[in-house]
Amino acid sequence: MDCIDRIRPRDFKRLITRAGEGRRAPLRARRGAAAARAPVLLRLSHVSLYVDYRLVLRDLDWQLRKGEHWAVYGANGAGKTSFLKLLYGDLSPALGGKIERTGFLPGTPIARWKRQVGYVSPELQSDYAVDVSVLDLVASGRYASIGLVDEPTARDHGEARRWLRFFGLLSVALLRPRELSYGQLRRALIARAMAANARILLLDEPLTGLDPGQRAIMKRLLKRLMRQLTLIVAVHHEEDLPRGMTHGLRLHNGRAYPVVAESAT
Repeated sequence: MDCIDRIRPRDFKRLITRAGEGRRAPLRARRGAAAARAPVLLRLSHVSLYVDYRLVLRDLDWQLRKGEHWAVYGANGAGKTSFLKLLYGDLSPALGGKIERTGFLPGTPIARWKRQVGYVSPELQSDYAVDVSVLDLVASGRYASIGLVDEPTARDHGEARRWLRFFGLLSVALLRPRELSYGQLRRALIARAMAANARILLLDEPLTGLDPGQRAIMKRLLKRLMRQLTLIVAVHHEEDLPRGMTHGLRLHNGRAYPVVAESAT
C-alpha cells in the first residue's frame, strides 16, 4: 500500500464511513501489475509538516508513481493546500522527515524540480496581478516565475501558444489577465503550469468559482491532460473531479488515509 499509517482497523472504518467513502481503497488491485512497476516520481518517508507552528501532517509515508492520478480530500483546514505545497516544494518537512524526488539529488535547487511540476490554486489566481500579455503569462511557466525577468524566446512563445491552443485561449493571447473571465484566467494559469511540459500537475480546487459551463470545460480538459502526465487534485467535493482518478487520499486530524477515488460521472 502506498500510504501507511498507524490506526486500528475499527477506527479507520468509522472515520471513512463518517466521511462518506464507505470502504477502504483496494489500491494494489486497482493499480494492477503493470502500474505497480511504474517508476516512483516522489516518495515521502516519516514526513511531519508544520505551518505557522501548527501540526498539519503527522508521520506520513506516501509515494507517487508515474501514471497515477490522486484525489486529495478533506474538510476546510485539513491540510490539502499545505500537502500540495509540500509536494511542490514551497513547504519543507519537519526534522526527521524525508522527501525523495526521482532524478534530483539531495541539495539540488528546488527551482529545478518546480520546472517539472505545475501548481495552480485559487490563491495564485487572486494574487496574480502582473501586467503582461496572456501569451507572456503562459510563457513564464517555463521558468516557474511570476512574470518574465528576461525577454521570452521564440521557443518560449511557441510552447505558450501550443498550450493556449490546447486550452482554447489562443484568441486572447494578446489580452491582459484582467481582461479575461474568471474561468479563462483559471485555464490560462493551468496552461502556464504546463508550459514547461510538466510531469506532475498539482491543482488546488480547480473548479472553485467556475460556472457550470466552465466547470464542464475544465473537467474535459483535465481528462485529456491525464493522458500526458500525473495529476494530483485537492477537492472538497467529489463531483469536482475529472473521470479517471486512480487513487484517493483523505486528510483528517493530521493523518492521511487511503480511500477510493470517486471520479465524477
